[in-house]
Amino acid sequence: MDITALLTAAFLDVVNEVLSSVETVFIPHNTLSLLFEEKSKILFHQPSRVAEAQKLRRLISDGNLRVFESTTLLPKACIIHRR
Repeated sequence: MDITALLTAAFLDVVNEVLSSVETVFIPHNTLSLLFEEKSKILFHQPSRVAEAQKLRRLISDGNLRVFESTTLLPKACIIHRR
């Protein structure tokens, strides 16, 4: 299982299902070091995004930021179906 497949499965929250669907899973030996390296790059190069995410998390936990729940239904004419 390459790093892209592993990250995709994790993003989709299906790692357990993927791993249990096969008898043996082979992961390249450098996967863990690659993940740590990428994490350090993200944290080092994007500190403002980390700070913004922490601020959002704090606003949510304090109850100052909530999911907007519309009480009005859109007219069917406003809904666009794309294929």
